Amino acid sequence: MKCEHIGQYLRQSFVNPSGVKVEELAIKLGVSVSLLRKVLSGERLITLKLAKKLENVIGIGARD
Repeated sequence: MKCEHIGQYLRQSFVNPSGVKVEELAIKLGVSVSLLRKVLSGERLITLKLAKKLENVIGIGARD
């Protein structure tokens, strides 16, 4: 079984179903659109700082 990148999981489980635009989410998170796109496509890892921001904005805990 192939491990899925957490960014791809977030895209499939939260971003796509919620209909939120990547640009809107990037603004809420306080990160660049480019960085968020790379994370959601699996090109970049999620830092602890970004994990905490995601926890605050979308309610998914950094340990969930």
